[in-house]
Amino acid sequence: MKNFGIFLLVVGVLAVFASFNMDVSVATGYGGRVNNIGLMAQRENLLLISCFIVLCSLLLVIFGGKRSLNGDSKSNQIKCPFCAEQINVEAIKCKHCGSDVQEKTKEITLKKFKPSSVPPEFFYKRRKDGIELIDDRVKELSETLIKANIDKDTQEIELHYQSEIESLNKGLPKAIRKQFHERYIHWLHGIEFNE
Repeated sequence: MKNFGIFLLVVGVLAVFASFNMDVSVATGYGGRVNNIGLMAQRENLLLISCFIVLCSLLLVIFGGKRSLNGDSKSNQIKCPFCAEQINVEAIKCKHCGSDVQEKTKEITLKKFKPSSVPPEFFYKRRKDGIELIDDRVKELSETLIKANIDKDTQEIELHYQSEIESLNKGLPKAIRKQFHERYIHWLHGIEFNE
């Protein structure tokens, strides 16, 4: 809507200039010019219409780009796992069926987790003397993968996410790629959950 508003604003401003430059006089038989009431009325109509277009387009430009702040936008909505109605991502109870959805939505979000969605910059920090791998974040990645695939053993998890981890590893600086992979494997096979 904002882009359409900008387009209308340009058209409206051009129409305003055209209406101000409109000639409202006509030539007489004696070589002079006189004002024509019909042309003056036409100029007035064009000016009113173009000013209305400018006003409407300004409203579109100002309010067209606003996003919903109350969380009702489509990006903040998920389906309720019990009744399939749209609810807020942060909802604790479904407003449609009354079910407790917080645990179930956490589980669903965890199942949809992909290592490639994590930016590579999350795993390292730059220092004056080089780049340092943040081992706790590699451990956190491994824990999340294990929690998301609680029914699989670590070997299956490693094979399942192999291509995703490789693409994540390619986004890291070359100096820490090998270390990242070693620490990822270490944490993946070293973590045990008692759930």
